[in-house]
Amino acid sequence: MRTKRTFIVLILAFFCLASLMAGGQKEAESTSDELVKLTWHQIGNPQELLPEVMVEVNRYLAEKIGAELEITVHGWGDYTTKMQTMHAAGEPFDLAFTSGWANTFIPTASKGAYYPLDDLLKEYGKDILATLPSEYWKASTINGKISAIINLQIMSNQRGIAVMKEYADKYDFDPSKIKRNDEIFDFFKKIKENEKDVIPFFGLDEGIFPDLNSEKSRYWDVIIGEDNDYISVFMGDDSRTVVNTIITDEYKRNTQSVRDMLEANYLPSDFATLHLDEEVKGRDYAAFVMTRIKPGVEGENKVRYGKDTIVYGLHKPFTSTDSVSSTMTAIGINSKHPEKAMELYNLVYSDPYLYNLLVFGIEGVHYTLDDNGYVIQNPDKKYGLPAWQFGNQFNAYLMPGQDPDVWEQTIALDASAEASPLLGFVFDPSPVRNEVAACNAINEEYRITIFYSEDLDKTLNEFNNALKASGIDKIIAEAQKQIDAWAK
Repeated sequence: MRTKRTFIVLILAFFCLASLMAGGQKEAESTSDELVKLTWHQIGNPQELLPEVMVEVNRYLAEKIGAELEITVHGWGDYTTKMQTMHAAGEPFDLAFTSGWANTFIPTASKGAYYPLDDLLKEYGKDILATLPSEYWKASTINGKISAIINLQIMSNQRGIAVMKEYADKYDFDPSKIKRNDEIFDFFKKIKENEKDVIPFFGLDEGIFPDLNSEKSRYWDVIIGEDNDYISVFMGDDSRTVVNTIITDEYKRNTQSVRDMLEANYLPSDFATLHLDEEVKGRDYAAFVMTRIKPGVEGENKVRYGKDTIVYGLHKPFTSTDSVSSTMTAIGINSKHPEKAMELYNLVYSDPYLYNLLVFGIEGVHYTLDDNGYVIQNPDKKYGLPAWQFGNQFNAYLMPGQDPDVWEQTIALDASAEASPLLGFVFDPSPVRNEVAACNAINEEYRITIFYSEDLDKTLNEFNNALKASGIDKIIAEAQKQIDAWAK
């Protein structure tokens, strides 16, 4: 009897276990059918029509990779603060824009905020590896690990000025005749004297590079980051000697050029608190700074600002670690789905339809293509995110004003650019982390106020003394040590 009862219990247990296994399998199958939800943080102007674009994006992603994407666009002035707060709190995210000028890459990656990508690229990013030239990966490698995906676009850098064509024509201003950059001040003076409601120039905090021209590249290459250029190596210096930038004659001349423009009222007095896009779209300027010149940029200006421009370079183009890594995308260290995040970015990098959908919106709704394949934006449905923020810009549709071979021209420009002596070097700040943090804070305190101080020499001296007290000499010594080891 006991044996029979035991047998019945075993049979019941078997059926219960089988039922549980079947239920578990059904639950697993149900879970596998669910979309993986990914988040992506970007910089730019918030887009009112982004939600309707994302409906089509997510329909496409569901079919292609079984994912659902949420993009959050943070304003130009808010992005870095928002992302650094998220990093500090360990808040999970899947993808985020990073660079030397926003959500700064080197200090953030050095703290372990980004997921190492070497293995993910081999498994889920094969199209990216096949597309991006291998030599560029050094620019996003921290402590021997690839920490961000470099967006493929123009890799050289050349600052410049865009002059509104109507004013250039009216005052017979020909940039090709300029021998020194500060000769443009004559044009600014004419605007100031004759155009009552027009602001001569909108610029950033790096001045006009007064004594440079098309035969010389920029003065120096930065080591810590574009906004923290207090230590650098001069272009063309094969010895790669690290210098305190603040005490150089070039830094003083560049700073003085900004002070001269402020004194003459060629710049808005509060220019350092304003944003380029918002200003050029919202107010009447005769000229504005171009942070990066590239083939077809006049066409981009026409689409972006609705204005015809003549663009010229302030110096010869050059290629540096900073220019190569100026637009990148990283995966957060606390991402719950790093494999799927890489799979998504691989698709963005390689799929022209998805790329142009994210950049321009839905064809027939937000834009149309003319007979030559150029984008014609819908003025009643204005949408657009920065094309350089989405993987491979060579997948982009052409915009009016761009030559049909604009991408071939871009590749040729990169090939002709002067290579920085530090191209491929990435500084590891961890041995001097405290000193870098202190000097960054000093730089933030002085880099704008120096344009408004009563006595430039006195302020430069105070700036330098504050950096020395915060450990700049120790940083220089560590940077030199790393550069010398890297250069061997």
